[in-house]
Amino acid sequence: MTELNRRVFMAGALAGAAGTLFAPLRTANARAEGTVSPLVDPAVLSELLNDPAVRVLECTSARMYAQAHIPGSVFTDFGKWRVKRNGVPAMLPDVPYLERVVGGLGVGPDTYVVIAPAGFSAGDVGVATRIYWTLRTLGHARVSVLDGGLNNWARMKLPLENRLNRPKPVTYKAKFTGEWLATKDDVKKALERKKPQLIDVRTPGEYLGPVFSPSTGRPGTIPGAVNVPQHWFIDAATGRFRTKAQLAKIHDAMGDTGGEAIIFCNTGHRASLGWFARHELLGRRCRMYDGSMVEWGNLKPPEEYPVAARIDLDR
Repeated sequence: MTELNRRVFMAGALAGAAGTLFAPLRTANARAEGTVSPLVDPAVLSELLNDPAVRVLECTSARMYAQAHIPGSVFTDFGKWRVKRNGVPAMLPDVPYLERVVGGLGVGPDTYVVIAPAGFSAGDVGVATRIYWTLRTLGHARVSVLDGGLNNWARMKLPLENRLNRPKPVTYKAKFTGEWLATKDDVKKALERKKPQLIDVRTPGEYLGPVFSPSTGRPGTIPGAVNVPQHWFIDAATGRFRTKAQLAKIHDAMGDTGGEAIIFCNTGHRASLGWFARHELLGRRCRMYDGSMVEWGNLKPPEEYPVAARIDLDR
């Protein structure tokens, strides 16, 4: 969907929801304080909007947020969640930096965070899952992704507003865990030991080799990896995740053995969607390789960090 179409869609949704824009919403403190699931339905979130323990972070775009957003939500710039490290772009920042980012959004250690993407494609849902993965890596337990994002929210004619919400910064202290983070050394060991399984969630064209991004250095994938394309995990019509049964069918059909795995893409954006679907929704243990192919494909010597292209158009 083009930016213009998105603008028209959101403007129409705002107009359609105008009658309920400032309607009082029932709080649900007990639900907010209990165990949360990785995905939250719009109808459930709509009952939590007045709860001070809940913070909705919208990761759409500044323009979309200015036009219409979930009442009380705060915009977060995805660019602030990733930095260049050791020459590799889009990497996980250091903990003190992330503590400032998270605290600046008014998120405390006990805040229930709901991340709302635009919901028009797997790519923008991946923005939400990357932020989700980052918060979980910081040790933040109470976080969910809004299933279907703003697309689904507006379709259900739930309330929207266009006033700017500025959060009061708080002090945030992380409890960092590397449980779901994989490095180049972890991938190298996986190649040597042939476990855990390597899963490439990019498109089949990138996996096989004919579709090539120069930023990855070399076409193809890490030898032995199976391809489970992440864009299959999202229903393109609604922006919602496939059911657990459907996700299992996709993974199993593409060679996922169900054991421990390391998931990668080009920069750890799409891989976060793969990690979310496999680990959080399917319950299959896995880690995400943050540097992914942009790091791996440019490492030297290349024979120690091999890349294989089943279809090499230059040969």
